[in-house]
Amino acid sequence: MAGGRLSDDPHSSEELDAVSTLATQAGSALTSARLSAESAVATDYLATILATMPSGVVAVSASEEVVLFNPAAAQLTGVSRPPVGARLAQLPPALAAALRLALHAPERRTYPELAVHATDATETATCIIAPVRDHAGAAVGAVAVFSDLGPRRELERERARAEQLAGFQVLTQSLAHEIANPLVPIKTMTQLLEKYSGRPGFVREFVRIVGRELERMEGLVARLRTGVRPQPPPATPVDLRTPVLAAAEVLAALASERGIGIHCELGEDPLVVNGDAAELEEVFLNLMKNSLEAIAPTASPVVGRVDVIAQRVNGHVVVRVRDTGPGVPASLLDRVFDPFVTTKPAGLGLGLAICAAIVHRSGGRIEAINAPAGGAAVSIDLPLA
Repeated sequence: MAGGRLSDDPHSSEELDAVSTLATQAGSALTSARLSAESAVATDYLATILATMPSGVVAVSASEEVVLFNPAAAQLTGVSRPPVGARLAQLPPALAAALRLALHAPERRTYPELAVHATDATETATCIIAPVRDHAGAAVGAVAVFSDLGPRRELERERARAEQLAGFQVLTQSLAHEIANPLVPIKTMTQLLEKYSGRPGFVREFVRIVGRELERMEGLVARLRTGVRPQPPPATPVDLRTPVLAAAEVLAALASERGIGIHCELGEDPLVVNGDAAELEEVFLNLMKNSLEAIAPTASPVVGRVDVIAQRVNGHVVVRVRDTGPGVPASLLDRVFDPFVTTKPAGLGLGLAICAAIVHRSGGRIEAINAPAGGAAVSIDLPLA
């Protein structure tokens, strides 16, 4: 019909309409073929994704027929891949019930642990199940996506073990730090014993101070044997001047050997706060010892200085421990009370963290600054009892 004509007469309108119809049909056929090819590629692409993804995917129609069941779903449920047209009832009961509920639910549901295995109810998975709706909002099916909890549980076990080891490390290092504190006066007094044994009262002071610090060490060792730190002692009224002077006395010999003076200005009136005397002594022992170690030793007359000054301020006691050392590096000033932050080459970085914990338990605040005249200053603010 579209070939050459035997005459020179033009094509009729009927012939032109027929050619137009054939062209339209040919174009539609080509478009359908292209769309079919693209659809096949998309289907193969989706099938490859579903086959390789580690999460199980199950989809059912509104008539409760299984229309999608990827290999991961077969592995996680222990069910062989069901044939096309399999019923929802062939799936594990908990998974089937959740999918059936999704067919009538308005929104998706998350199951932190769902028994998805056909024979072992202890094997659970985290699961998200959602309804599938058409453009009119009618339910046409439901889909479930679930993942094995095994790797996550193993990670949680590993994390728990790591936290236990970290807690044990902090415990042992805290105890090591606390044991090191009483060792300082014991070592210093022992070194001075031969030199000052003839001085009146030195032996008596030696026995008193060393005996007291050995008792403290015995308590710490008993703590280590139990493997746990005891509960904080109950708060009782404490004259803050007592633990300050006790700490200064413990460190007096060390300060003298390093050519450093410790000066306490505590006033004449009691400074009573609620806390534990032994813990508060440990706070000031740590602070003064840090100050002594920050000041370079000197053989000349006393030039280094540690000042401990206490004042009443609006129903509180403010105690400042100030030294003439180089101060705290600006980069560490905001973190000096964090565990394991230290400027000492062999330090554990627990002393100031322990101080902060004790002060907070006593209802107070602690702050570190660099004094304008030089050196570091730590302020402790405790409410009066």
